[in-house]
Amino acid sequence: MKRVLKQCLKSTATSKHSIVESYASRLRQCGIARDVREGRRIHRELLDSQGDPSTTNTYLANHLVQMYAQCGHLQESREAFDEIHAKNVFSWNVMIYGSVENGDIRQARALFEAMDRRNVVSWTTMVSAYARKEGDSRLAQLFFERMPQWSVVPWNAMLGSLVHDGELGLARSFFEIAPERDVIAWNTMITAYSHERELQFASFLFDRMPQRDLVSWSTITAAYAHLGRLVDAKKIFDLTPQQCVLSWNTIVAAFSSNGHLDYARFMFDRMPHRNVISWNAILGAYASAGFVEMTDNIFQSMDERDSVSWNSLISGYSHWGHGCMARETFRAMVLNGFSPDSVTLLAILSACSVDGRLQDSWNCYTYATQDFGIVQTGEHLFCVVDLMGKCGLLSMVEETTDFLVSSSSTVNPIPWTVMLGASKMHDDARRGRMAVEKLMELEPENFSSYVLLF
Repeated sequence: MKRVLKQCLKSTATSKHSIVESYASRLRQCGIARDVREGRRIHRELLDSQGDPSTTNTYLANHLVQMYAQCGHLQESREAFDEIHAKNVFSWNVMIYGSVENGDIRQARALFEAMDRRNVVSWTTMVSAYARKEGDSRLAQLFFERMPQWSVVPWNAMLGSLVHDGELGLARSFFEIAPERDVIAWNTMITAYSHERELQFASFLFDRMPQRDLVSWSTITAAYAHLGRLVDAKKIFDLTPQQCVLSWNTIVAAFSSNGHLDYARFMFDRMPHRNVISWNAILGAYASAGFVEMTDNIFQSMDERDSVSWNSLISGYSHWGHGCMARETFRAMVLNGFSPDSVTLLAILSACSVDGRLQDSWNCYTYATQDFGIVQTGEHLFCVVDLMGKCGLLSMVEETTDFLVSSSSTVNPIPWTVMLGASKMHDDARRGRMAVEKLMELEPENFSSYVLLF
């Protein structure tokens, strides 16, 4: 009888464990899919089953906190966290990480400081938060120095933060004293020196690497290509031990960006597998070179497109004077469910400027900034101002130029150059003289050029 009772209790415990694990699995799936509606339905289901077991079962509660955070609902995540009766270190870490990922660094820090017991994950999350999300290497370093024990992950976060802040010398010192360097640390430094065009040291680091991955090979290939050393880039590509789509994309982009369209196409046609990045590289190459018909054919051949694909096509049409086709493609982009971005807006405004379509320019500008929330830049406004000048609306040009100059924190001669060009075109001596005077103040070394232009 005792044996039967023991077996029944064991069976009951197993059954409860299976139910809990089933709920946890469903919540994990909701978080991954960002399906908050289904996640809330599961939460209600838990509430209806004899109270809310998620408040007493910390394992389940942690999954609820994580699910809401992954779905971007930080307030509900915090409410679920506050309801947990027996929080463990994982509960705190999930809530801190969720706060960081949803942009609330202040809440993350408050939670961190309130923790009774922290582990390496807690510390690493905060170091990474300030290093990557906030871009504040100073605060990241403060947390890093407070860590009772260092590991490779926070060390890499600090390294990336210093590189991001342009502190390359300090990053190198930090790299050299690291107790342990993984491939991510090496790749970070190689990428940093490549971006600074310090190819010699980037190559030196690459040669020192105890172990390389595909990112290492692709980064150094791109570094040589960026400086126009295509023969060396091709040699490194040929030496890459396991060429994958990343390797192929790098070499295709290398030839494309340096104007070697035939070589780019040759490598593209040899690719065993292609993704949207591969197609975008060759599409952009033909668009930049002015092969409008071939660009359109490539675009139509693509099985998958993204915003970069549409932008390349629109920019190509715009650059080569096909304003009408650029505007039609812009409309098609929106109708196909793709949201325009800053690059799209600049391309379409340039297209309108080429054709002298002031009303279309303004309509596109208003539509993109208001309906899609694109943040306007000086380049966008300069396109509009340039078109106003071509259309003879010099009073509007003057007003907009004054606005651009007064609202900008940096000295920029472009608005006054645009105004000078418009004044010359429409024989407006007063505004032209004013533009020349402003330009002479900003760039006295170009005095003779501006006088001749006027």
